[in-house]
Amino acid sequence: DILDQCSREQEFKTILFSLCYFHACVAERRKFGPQGWNRKYPFNTGDLTISVNVLYNYLEANSQVPWEDLRYLFGEIMYGGHITDDWDRRLCRTYLEEYMQPNQVCVCVTIVMIVLKINLHPFHPVSHQFDRKLALAPGFVVPSNLDYQGYHGYVDEMLPHESPVHYGLHPNAEIEFLTVTSDNLFHTLLELQSPDSVMGEGASQTVEEKVKTILDEVLEKLPEEYNMSDITSKTAERSPYILVCFQECERMNTLIYEIRRSLKELDLGLKGELAISSEMEQIQSALFFDNVPDTWTKLAYPSTYSLAQWYNDVLLRCRELDSWTQDLALPTVVWLSGLFNPQSFLTAVMQSLARKNEWPLDKMNLTVDVTKKFKEEFNQPAREGAYVYGLYMEGARWDTQGGVITEARLKELTPSMPVISVRAVPNDRQETRNIYECPLYKTKLRGTTYVWTFSLKTRERPAKWVLAGVALLLSVTSIPPSPSASPRLLEKPLIMDWNPPIPLSIPPSIPLSLSPLLRVLIRQDILALNFVEEKLGVKYTEGRKTEFAKSFRESGPASPVFFILSPGVDPLKDVESLGRKLGFTIDLGKLHNVSLGQGQEAVAEVAMEMAAKEGHWVILQNIHLVARWLGSLEKLLERCCEGSHQDYRVFMSAEPAPTPQEHIIPQGILENAIKITNEPPTGMHANLHAALDNFDQDILDQCSREQEFKTILFSLCYFHACVAERRKFGPQGWNRKYPFNTGDLTISVNVLYNYLEANSQVPWEDLRYLFGEIMYGGHITDDWDRRLCRTYLEEYMQPNQVCVCVTIVMIVLTINLHPFHPVSHQFDRKLALAPGFVVPSNLDYQGYHGYVDEMLPHESPVHYGLHPNAEIEFLTVTSDNLFHTLLELQSPDSVMGEGASQTVEEKVKTILDEVLEKLPEEYNMSDITSKTAERSPYILVCFQECERMNTIIDEIRRSLKELDLGLKGELAISSEMEQIQSALFFDNVPDTWTKLAYPSTYSLAQYNDVLLRCRELDSWTQDLALPTVVWLSGLFNPQSFLTAVMQSLARKNEWPLDKMNLTVDVTKKFKEEWDTQGGVITEARLKELTPSMPVISVRAVPNDRQETRNIYECPLYKTKLRGTTYVWTFSLKTRERPAKWVLAGVALLLSGRNSACERNEVKVEKDEGPDALQDCWLKMAFLRLERGKVTSIPPSPSASPRLLEKPLIMDWNPPIPLSIPPSIPLSLSPLLRVLIRQDILALLDS
Repeated sequence: DILDQCSREQEFKTILFSLCYFHACVAERRKFGPQGWNRKYPFNTGDLTISVNVLYNYLEANSQVPWEDLRYLFGEIMYGGHITDDWDRRLCRTYLEEYMQPNQVCVCVTIVMIVLKINLHPFHPVSHQFDRKLALAPGFVVPSNLDYQGYHGYVDEMLPHESPVHYGLHPNAEIEFLTVTSDNLFHTLLELQSPDSVMGEGASQTVEEKVKTILDEVLEKLPEEYNMSDITSKTAERSPYILVCFQECERMNTLIYEIRRSLKELDLGLKGELAISSEMEQIQSALFFDNVPDTWTKLAYPSTYSLAQWYNDVLLRCRELDSWTQDLALPTVVWLSGLFNPQSFLTAVMQSLARKNEWPLDKMNLTVDVTKKFKEEFNQPAREGAYVYGLYMEGARWDTQGGVITEARLKELTPSMPVISVRAVPNDRQETRNIYECPLYKTKLRGTTYVWTFSLKTRERPAKWVLAGVALLLSVTSIPPSPSASPRLLEKPLIMDWNPPIPLSIPPSIPLSLSPLLRVLIRQDILALNFVEEKLGVKYTEGRKTEFAKSFRESGPASPVFFILSPGVDPLKDVESLGRKLGFTIDLGKLHNVSLGQGQEAVAEVAMEMAAKEGHWVILQNIHLVARWLGSLEKLLERCCEGSHQDYRVFMSAEPAPTPQEHIIPQGILENAIKITNEPPTGMHANLHAALDNFDQDILDQCSREQEFKTILFSLCYFHACVAERRKFGPQGWNRKYPFNTGDLTISVNVLYNYLEANSQVPWEDLRYLFGEIMYGGHITDDWDRRLCRTYLEEYMQPNQVCVCVTIVMIVLTINLHPFHPVSHQFDRKLALAPGFVVPSNLDYQGYHGYVDEMLPHESPVHYGLHPNAEIEFLTVTSDNLFHTLLELQSPDSVMGEGASQTVEEKVKTILDEVLEKLPEEYNMSDITSKTAERSPYILVCFQECERMNTIIDEIRRSLKELDLGLKGELAISSEMEQIQSALFFDNVPDTWTKLAYPSTYSLAQYNDVLLRCRELDSWTQDLALPTVVWLSGLFNPQSFLTAVMQSLARKNEWPLDKMNLTVDVTKKFKEEWDTQGGVITEARLKELTPSMPVISVRAVPNDRQETRNIYECPLYKTKLRGTTYVWTFSLKTRERPAKWVLAGVALLLSGRNSACERNEVKVEKDEGPDALQDCWLKMAFLRLERGKVTSIPPSPSASPRLLEKPLIMDWNPPIPLSIPPSIPLSLSPLLRVLIRQDILALLDS
């Protein structure tokens, strides 16, 4: 009925289908984590239904489809109303711009025919000719004027297999998503166990001994605090850079002090000299489980590292500060990721140039130039601004030859960026053409770790990168958790290049005797899903929700319906919809809707008494809010059902209790009720169907401009599915997670209807604004996510959408494009919602569902505009979560194993001693500051970095020494000591360290990151001269360094700082990892998840000199978590539309997730001593910067966990169905198999 209600049937159905796809997209995109959305938003079906109502009204009121109005209403009000992040708002806007376009309606049929005819793969080059403009996903176009069942059938037949490409993400996003999912599973299992069980029955070390070992190691290596009086006395100058340096040193001092204090207290507690407090217990637990204690993280920097990685990172930051504070001269190349506050450094760049040129700071901005070199190739600091390094791009990679953003390589999740030149320019000189505004985040969590916006050049439309979640990160995650205190990685990662098609099956080389869970360990990103399917059933991994009418038939006066609420789902809409069909509405007085709370209990009692007598329906919302009344409600339900009218029904809703102890719903209510839970669907296929389920044939037919309404509605549905499901790719999907819900979609459709009815032309701009800035954009709080949303809408909703949708549908049905097929690029981003999936032409309700079933390609990151590499990250994270859960379910003793030679305490003590041994001394700030009287912005940044490093070194030393005393029995073990002990044991960075450090996703094993930062600071502080090439990732506050670049040039040229911006030039060194000839962003290589960038030249320019053509504004983040780790925006050149990189979530990262080192480049022998291992570690760290072979800082064997010696099966990419690789013994249990390749085999095991 809904499909048929519009007088403009073709437009209404087309746009409605697009809206459903949009709804499914934005809802499911959340699974990609911060790369999907910076924040989680409660998108729900109400958003979709209201949007469809709006669509109907607009189509009836306008002779032309008001595309702009509809996009605005959907993206800014219906869906945008949830969005609180500006970057997420951009993403929502982009979805609607992509899915709702003026040419959508009239070409959808043609495209379907083409796709069916040639059957292109989503990545087939031909598919890109109409992929993003006419299709919702590769090979999946908006169907043409089907009925209700036809639409469902279309989805079943045409929607490609689930892939990040559906959401505009790179396929790499899938890797991250699956890995995180698997990690969560194993983390949960781990947490469910006690530390003693984790250690194992035969463990030679107790938990306390293990924590003591870690505590001693951390304290041993913890550097001394910086002597601020010595540092500040080195120079009387107080330039912006010098102030940044002072600030960083102070921050480091605070962190170092807290680490040392907390560990010393824990040490005394373990020795029995102090009573174990709750803080000691928390630190002990953190050390044991390799987590960073909370007290440390509060004083540190945003980080996703484990304790081992985090501590290495702190040491590296101290080293950077040591170098900087030598003479307080700005390092040649600043390690932006090593700064506590990179924003302050980037601001210092602007301040320096503003002072120099006497420019007003509010008229300036930063411009970035990505160089073609890596750090070691620079021996002179930048003339203007500063060179920064340590950035990673997520969702795309940098083409050194082209100097633009380009597609990420498969499995390169966060390729490192070359050195970037950051400088300040006046606003009017800022380049704006061909620019992708790329957010810079501190970690992959994105969200609140936002640092800056870098304008990166792009040859493609920026919308591509918005949808792909492209961002720059200052820190990327590495090293999975391990059962032991300093976990050793597998010596031979077996199956890394197994990329199976769907359906999954076990590779033939994997022993069939392996249990399903052990199989997950082989390839977490894929096989975790199989594990769930095998153990719980297919219905838990895919499928559409059951129609409420079927569940209603089982209810009765004595059998109420109990809805268990889920985020993003409003089940009571189903009750109201069914009530309208059966004559039970509020207007007729037969439906009573009571929202409990604030004294509404009496109203509910009266309504139930009346309904029982007269046969009405009663809805009791949120009964969990009236805990004291629930006993009375149970008795009232029993009393009212006796002798009640046969039509009497009660519908209740409540949120699930977070813990069993908080469960308050009476058992009698639960036993008698029919319990229904509607969790948000997963996957583009399910999300798109769920989005379409919010409408019916009447809605599709309600608009007088049927063609436009249907076309835009379908694009909206695709957009909704895309932005919702994109969250699974983590920060690469969205910087933050947003609660997109069906209400955003339904309201957007309502707006669409109203605008189409009120306008003779489709108001594309209005619609995109409403959808992207209000409906969906209302949820978005991150600017980069807002850009992504905007880009989606620009890609999905275009003026040529309606007029070409018929053509496109015919094309897609005919040639069935693969997303990467070369021909597909001719209409990939222009005409299709996804490669090979175009907006169908004027189908009925069932026709749209059928079109999705038939035409939607297999699930892939390409659906979301992401590179296929996103799938790797997504799957690996998913599997990691699984194993983390498993690990947390065990006690430390059981984790150690029966035959372990050390107890938990001994293991922790070993790690503790090792960390303390290598921990550098704090910087003498008075000595450093006395080296020069100059206080240039760079010198101030150096001071700040040293101060920050001092803080963290002091905290590491303090906390580890306390823990050491606690393990010795000289101090009572406090909760803080326990947290640190647990963190050390489980290779996590204690929270007390992370609070004082920088955003990081490293484990404790990558403690050498801190040492490398200290080494960089040591070099910088020698003469306080700016390093030739600045390791941007090594700064606590890379923003302050980038600001110093602007400040330096501003002072020199006497430019106002607010009229300047940074421009970056990516150098052309190391062409094997970078498209140096093109010098542009280009497609990532498969499995190259985070390729390293060459050295980038960063300089400040006036805003009017900023290049804007062919530019992708690429965000720079400190870590892969993105979000709040944002640092800056670098303008990278691109030959493609920047929208491509936006949708792919392309970003630069200052810290990347670890990938295996190449055997021929770095070898770690077992019998090598600590010095040799340390040298090897440094070599690997610099390889990451110079050659781009290591996407993040791997852990040092000397710092904590040992690296794998030989990656065994790193390139196992099986077709689907999955099978076990022949090289894996059949005798392995499934769980051990999963450990071999977590990202794939966890799914298979499920």
